Amino acid sequence: MVKLLWAPREPTLSYGKNKNFSNYSLQANDYRRAQGLTTSFFEKLLNTSTTNIIGQLAQVVVGIEVSELEDQCFNEITNTNQLNLLKSYQNSGLIKTQTLSQFGKLYKQTFKEVSPSVFTQSEDKNISSYWFNSPNYRAGFFYSNGQLELRDLRFYHQNGYRDNDQVNPDPNENLTRVVPAVIDDLILSNKIVIGKTTTPKVLETESLVTITTDNGQIKLYKEKPVISGLDNFSIPNPKTIGDIKKTRCSDEYGDYQDFPCINKFIVTLQSLIPDIRYSKLFGQRYLGVKTSPETLFAIRFPNIKIDNFHFGYPLLDDFISTSKKTKPKFPWLGKQEVELESSNLSDKAIRKSDSYGEENLVADEDKKILFENSYYIVYEE
Repeated sequence: MVKLLWAPREPTLSYGKNKNFSNYSLQANDYRRAQGLTTSFFEKLLNTSTTNIIGQLAQVVVGIEVSELEDQCFNEITNTNQLNLLKSYQNSGLIKTQTLSQFGKLYKQTFKEVSPSVFTQSEDKNISSYWFNSPNYRAGFFYSNGQLELRDLRFYHQNGYRDNDQVNPDPNENLTRVVPAVIDDLILSNKIVIGKTTTPKVLETESLVTITTDNGQIKLYKEKPVISGLDNFSIPNPKTIGDIKKTRCSDEYGDYQDFPCINKFIVTLQSLIPDIRYSKLFGQRYLGVKTSPETLFAIRFPNIKIDNFHFGYPLLDDFISTSKKTKPKFPWLGKQEVELESSNLSDKAIRKSDSYGEENLVADEDKKILFENSYYIVYEE
C-alpha cells in the first residue's frame, strides 16, 4: 500500500501551532480563501514539492477537499489557473499527471522495498527551512536573522512493535498520529541553536545531504544526522518491525500487561461468542449477528425480512452490541505504551481515549507538554 499526503503544506510557512498555518497548502480553499493568495503561491509550492526535489520520484496530490467551494475558489481550480498550469508543466515535460492508482503502481515499481530519503527546502518572508525525511527520522532546520536552528527532530522506529491500531481499533475521539519528538520547538520549546552564520549552503547527493555553515557542517545520512558541536547528542538506535522478544503470548503487536497468557486465552474465547447487535433505523428494527464490519445477519421488523443486511461503515459500530459489553479490557503493552515508558512519565500520563476529545485539546492548549504520542499525553504540573 502507498500512503499519500493529502494537501501538501509549504514547508516554511506552515510551521506553526494553530490551524491558520495549515492553510498554506495546495488546496484552493486554503490558500485562496483563508490566506488571500493567488496561483503564484500554488506554482511555487508545486515546484518546491516536485521539480525542485532531487531523486527518482516526487509527487503532490491536487484536488478539492470540500464540495461547498465558492465560485472564486472553484474558478481557481477549473479556469485559467491550477489546471492550465498543470497542463503547461506536463506539456513541457516537467511533471506527469496521474490518478492515485496509477501513481501507486509507479511508486512500487520505482521503490521495491522502502521509501527513499527526501530533502526539501524553501524560503519565504526572510525565513528558510530545510527538512530531511528518511525511513529512520525527520529533521527540520530553520534559518532567520543570521541564525540556524534545529527545531524538529524525531525518530520513527524507537521500538520494534507495530502500531496498536493494526490489531485493536483506535478508541480516540480525535484520530491523531504523533511520533514522539526528541526536539519539537512548537510543543516542547526545546530548539537547539546551531549558531550564527551567513546563508547555509546545501549539497545533495544520493546518499547524503550536507548543510555547510560558517561554523561547520551538518551531515544528514539516511540513518542519523551528524551535527558539528553536538557529538554527544543522544540518538536512539533504530529498530525494525519485529525486533523484539517474542513469547507464546506476545507478538510484534505486544501483549497484555498482567497475566498475558491467561488474558489472551480469555479474549480469544470471548471472540468466538457471536456478536448480537440491535438498532432501530428509519422505523425498522434490526436484531441479528454481526457477520462482517458492514453486514448483519438479522431479522427486520415490523416489515418482516430475514437477510444478511449491509450497513455502510461505520454505521454497524453504532448498534447496541453484546460484544462491546462482554469484551474484556485488560491493560495492553504495545508500541505506544513502550514509547511512554521510555519517557519515565507513565504515572503522569493522560490517555487520549474516547472521553478525551476536542474540548480537552482546546482547554489544554496553553499547558506545557512534556511528552506526547498517538495515545498518551503528559502535561507539566
